[in-house]
Amino acid sequence: MNNDKLKLKKDVLAAAIEKQETLINNFDLRLKEMSKGEKFINETQFDAQQASFNNELNEQMEGIAGQMAFAQAEMNILHQLQSSLGLQDEIRVGSLVATNHRNFFIAVSSEDLEVNNTPYFGISAKAPIYAAMAGKKTGDSFKMNDMTYQIIDTF
Repeated sequence: MNNDKLKLKKDVLAAAIEKQETLINNFDLRLKEMSKGEKFINETQFDAQQASFNNELNEQMEGIAGQMAFAQAEMNILHQLQSSLGLQDEIRVGSLVATNHRNFFIAVSSEDLEVNNTPYFGISAKAPIYAAMAGKKTGDSFKMNDMTYQIIDTF
């Protein structure tokens, strides 16, 4: 049973890494596409309207670059978990948590991850719901937004 839980945990982590890689690659592709547009505008800048467009494009690129840096920092968290992934009784970073409402993977914010036809919702250690469940064990409960979650299993 413990080997099955550890394998599931590794599979969920692998799905989270794959999703994060896709996110980073999409940001990178978008930045490259926008950079080509900026270069073209710089070479053909004829009036103030095009200069304004170029400034707006630069601001958008800075925003995307910031999002990409955040995604890369979250990827670092996932890679750190790979080397320390194990089973634990208390909820902490790296835990899988099954509740009566949904399943959570405590690592980074992520849309639903599906592994073995079961959805897992990725949350970071900075999320308010993590603060409500941190340190709890199987059989415990916690409240979030007027909803009571019963912890069915955590490992």
